This record gives sequence, C-alpha cells and structure tokens, in this order.
Amino acid sequence: MTMIPKAVFQTSLGRLYEGDCLEILSKVPDESVDLTFADPPFNLGKLYASKINDAIKEEKYIEWCKAWASEMIRVLAPGGSLFIYNLPRWNLAIGSFLMERLTFRHWITVDMKYSLPIQGRLYPANYSLLYFCKGKKPRAFHPDRLPLKTCRHCGGELQDYGGYKDKMNPHGVNLSDVWTDIDVMVVFESGHGDQALRDWLPIAKTGVRLYAVWMKISFGLLVGFAILGAVGCSSSSHVVVGRARPPISPDDVRLYLHPPTKYEEVALLDASSKNSWAVTDQGKTDKVIERLKKQAAALGANGVLISGLSNQSAGSVSVGSATANSYGHTATAFGTGFSAPIMLKEASGMAIFVIQE
Repeated sequence: MTMIPKAVFQTSLGRLYEGDCLEILSKVPDESVDLTFADPPFNLGKLYASKINDAIKEEKYIEWCKAWASEMIRVLAPGGSLFIYNLPRWNLAIGSFLMERLTFRHWITVDMKYSLPIQGRLYPANYSLLYFCKGKKPRAFHPDRLPLKTCRHCGGELQDYGGYKDKMNPHGVNLSDVWTDIDVMVVFESGHGDQALRDWLPIAKTGVRLYAVWMKISFGLLVGFAILGAVGCSSSSHVVVGRARPPISPDDVRLYLHPPTKYEEVALLDASSKNSWAVTDQGKTDKVIERLKKQAAALGANGVLISGLSNQSAGSVSVGSATANSYGHTATAFGTGFSAPIMLKEASGMAIFVIQE
C-alpha cells in the first residue's frame, strides 16, 4: 500500500490532508481508524470553490457515496464508530447500504432551519446524522448530559419531568437522538469567507460532540474523516431545486411579489449588496435585485418570486478628531467623534420559469 500524501496542516493533536477522498482513503491501512465522519456535498447544485459537479444524476451520486462509504468501513477498526451527515433523502439510500455491513445504532435528527420554504413541500428544518458501529457494540460511548432547559426571562425550569425531578441526574438530562443545539446561526458580515464559515460552524460543533461522546481520550488514535465542501466567498448564492434551462438575458427576468398562475421552481436564491459601491438605500436595493436577476438568468429562469428583503448590519465606521493645548502646568483637550452603522441590503427568493398561457 502506498503512503498517505504529506499533510497540509499538522499539530500534536493530529494531521489534516487535502485531496480526493477515495484516493486518500485507499492509502489508509485496514481497520486502523476508531471514528470516521463524512459530510459530503448534498448534490443540490451548489457552486463550490473546488469546482466539483454538485448536480449529478441521482444514481451516480448514490454510487459515489457507496464508494467512499465502503472505504470508510474498510479502514474502521472493530468497535469503531461511523457517522454520515447528509439530507434525509440521501441517507435513506446510504443507510440501507450500511445496514448490510455494520450495526445500526441511531438515526440522529439535527435541527437546522437554514433554508427557505419550498412550495408544495413541508418546510425543510432538519438534517440526518447516521450512526453505525463495526461489530455488536462500540468500543467507546460516553453520552453527554445536557443542562435542564430554563426560561430566559425568569430562569425557572421549563419542564417538571413528570414529578420525577428529584430522581434525575444532577448533571442534566441524557443526550437524545434529536439535536436542537447544533444550529449555529452566526453570520459574519465583514471580510470574505463569511458564508463558508457560517455553513461550516455546525459541522465543527457536531465534530466536537462526536469526539466527546464516542472518543474522549480513553483509547486509540482518532483519525477523523470529513468530506468538506467549502463555499466560495460570494455576495450571492443559489441552490437548484428544479430543472435549469439555457441561460437568458437578465433583462428578460421579471420580478414577482405574488406567485404567477403557472410556473416551475428552478432554484432558491440569496443575494446581498456586499462588495458593491452602492451607498444609498435605493442603490443597495437595486444592486441586490440585479444580482438575483443575474442568478436566475444564468439558470434559464425568466422570473424571480421575491420572498424577503431586509437590512443587515455589517458593523460601523467611526471618525474622530482631537486637539490639545498646554498653558503652563495646565493641559486642556477637546475631541469630537462620529460613528455610523454600515448596513447591507439582503434579499431572498425563488428563481422560477413562468409558463405563458
């Protein structure tokens, strides 16, 4: 077996490798890893900095997932734990594949309210985290205990736990298979890479919990495997949910505040006035609308159904001045200052193809 390539980052705690997951995994010895974790692209048509194709046919996507899942199984040591974070739609197929090879432990539901409502469907508000182990039971399992939920106003406990509060563990309640505390809605509006950091934070928090519960520091060597797709820094983004068509001119894209009579959904859109020279509120609005229409046009959508338009703080700019004079042993100083908030305009909507009757 050939050697693993040189790590791109290394500390006393471990090494980080960058490259094709199948190529790197093929160089990892059999049954040498205690915990594996995968967060693959979700095949939603996102634009990744790595230029990967995130809109392949369903059967090819499942085939690819089975390929790296097979490698994860091969490198997993007896008693080791395997986790796969994905949309419920894809984890159904991946879970069925794993059921024939590993021991099922849990389907963990991760509460995550990032997406927009989609017409004709329930509001998507959760992701799936599959948990399997190699063998009858995991070598390590140290469930967290979560603090009791309290009212943010009065501090009182929200539940009475059926009158058995006095019999509960003083360190908190057991970790369940529904995680509602992973949703890290942190939005950084200054500098670049904001969206990538916001998208990655929940995965980082999930990884910390996996290590705490299934690894601790009680045994073995942790080799964490994550297939992470970094989102390129951008003032706009989209997720394809329907059929894209050949590009058209942005001038041919109409805006809608109410759904037209007959249309097809194409993609979820987001845009902001970030990194533009717009100064006035109207100028920022115009820039956001322009970016939404460009995204829609690139997907062949002839309309944008606006779902939200709002202001977002991006920090502030401060200007100050001061003068000082000295008369003998006495000094006097005068200063003035001005601080103004920097506001961005943000918009979201659905790229649609309006069918003319």
